[in-house]
Amino acid sequence: MAQPMQQQQQPRGILEMFGVQKMNPEAQGETALPFYQRPTFSNLMGDLALGFNQMRLRPDEGLAQRIGGRRQQREQQAQANRTLEYLKQQPGSAPFIEYINAGMSVPQALQLYQQSRQQAVAEPMRGIEVGDRIVNPVTGEVIYEPAPTAEPAFDAEAVQSARKEFTALPQVKSFADQTAAYGRIISSVADPSPAGDLSLIFNYMKVLDPGSVVREGEFATAQNAGSIDDRTRGLYNRIVSGERLSEAQRADFADRATRLYSGAEQQYRDIADQYGGFAQAAGLPVEQVIPDYKFAGELYQGPPLAPERPSVQELDDILGGQ
Repeated sequence: MAQPMQQQQQPRGILEMFGVQKMNPEAQGETALPFYQRPTFSNLMGDLALGFNQMRLRPDEGLAQRIGGRRQQREQQAQANRTLEYLKQQPGSAPFIEYINAGMSVPQALQLYQQSRQQAVAEPMRGIEVGDRIVNPVTGEVIYEPAPTAEPAFDAEAVQSARKEFTALPQVKSFADQTAAYGRIISSVADPSPAGDLSLIFNYMKVLDPGSVVREGEFATAQNAGSIDDRTRGLYNRIVSGERLSEAQRADFADRATRLYSGAEQQYRDIADQYGGFAQAAGLPVEQVIPDYKFAGELYQGPPLAPERPSVQELDDILGGQ
């Protein structure tokens, strides 16, 4: 009778010859890692390093302490990982895992979890406090958590009435007009043109005297231009007739307008601060009562140029037109 053939032994790799199990990503523990990432491999390399260090003529006296410290860190991390895996498999542990992800140490989270389970056995119908929340110790469900701070409710009519009172102030209305006029001055200086020169002088007069009733394009007189000085009125009328401003004149008007506007803005700030205090004392939101009418762009920063001196003929034309 024939004897069964003996099964041929398969050759093994070098890792298997030393008893190192092959990597299995689906396994638990070290087997899921490459061999060079496993704590046992790191410990083996540390032992070899210590052995070779003893054979040196001048051994590194601090090597053993450094290797021991790293080994202790690996053991603590491995223990923390095992504890975290344990928590993930326990009922009602979701809030405590959330605390770990937020930075709490694993041992502290485990201690809190165990305390919650002990309270659940002693008082199964009561929730437990975890931070600022109350949690069901059995299911982990959040029973209570503080509601976010709600914005205080204001009387809409009171806010509207206070805002209407502030915006109706003559100083506030004038400043709003000055801000709009100053913005058009900045645009005119940035892009000089015949129409820009006309707009520049017209809006300069609006910054100087917001109450003037002269309309852009019509001749300015003492009756419709209010307190505008004679020279500015005369120069404006010449621009209406088709003349152009020089570069020095544009810079001069822009610089003068900026000085006038800055002074008007300071007056507005004083009034706004005063009424803002009234609104705050009445329990109203200041930002809803006090509109921000200040110019949103950058003020004119060009170097002020000396204005051109008018000729004798220009003076005669200016004075003769009044």
